[in-house]
Amino acid sequence: MSKRIQTLLAVAVTGVAFSAAAQQGVEHTQHHPAAAPTPAECHALMADHPQAMHEGMDRVMQRMPIAAPN
Repeated sequence: MSKRIQTLLAVAVTGVAFSAAAQQGVEHTQHHPAAAPTPAECHALMADHPQAMHEGMDRVMQRMPIAAPN
């Protein structure tokens, strides 16, 4: 493989990795507000967090195919 192709491949892989990381960051801040205006609101958000995470995992698991038994 030529040096030019190796370089282009490295740039493409790096771009994809940064893009994926940025998307995860945006998704993360959507369900984790950066700051709550008051401590009471912060506690309320954190109290809701386990339930929200559980519901999200339930949705993910429902989309997964069921493996056939061996």
